[in-house]
Amino acid sequence: MTDNRTHHPRVNLRLSRSVSNAILGDIKALLPNEGIHIFINELDDENYATLECNQNDTLAALLVPIIVVWRQLGYIGSIVWHSGKINRDVTTATQFQLLSLMKTPLPLFVIREA
Repeated sequence: MTDNRTHHPRVNLRLSRSVSNAILGDIKALLPNEGIHIFINELDDENYATLECNQNDTLAALLVPIIVVWRQLGYIGSIVWHSGKINRDVTTATQFQLLSLMKTPLPLFVIREA
C-alpha cells in the first residue's frame, strides 16, 4: 500500500471560527471542489475549520490572494506557518512569500482572528 501524501502533497490551513466565518465562503466560491476538503470541528473555536487541499500552483495562486485580502480587511490577525519542526510567524508576509511557503513540504498555516 502506498501513502497518498507521497503522491499527492497537501497544504493544510487551520482556521479559527471567526476567520472561518469570514473567509470560507470565498474559498468555497473561488477554489475548485476537486482536491479540496474542509473539516469542521464545532467543539473548538481556535481550530474550527481545517482546509486540506492539493499542493499545486493553481490552488495556491487562488488561495493566497484570499488570505491576503482578508488580512488587509482586518479579519486575520495572525498567520503561523509550520513545516515539520519549523514554525514561523508569517502574519506580515507578502503574497509572494506566502505563495513560496505553500510550496514547502507538508505546510500547515494556522490562521487566527485579529
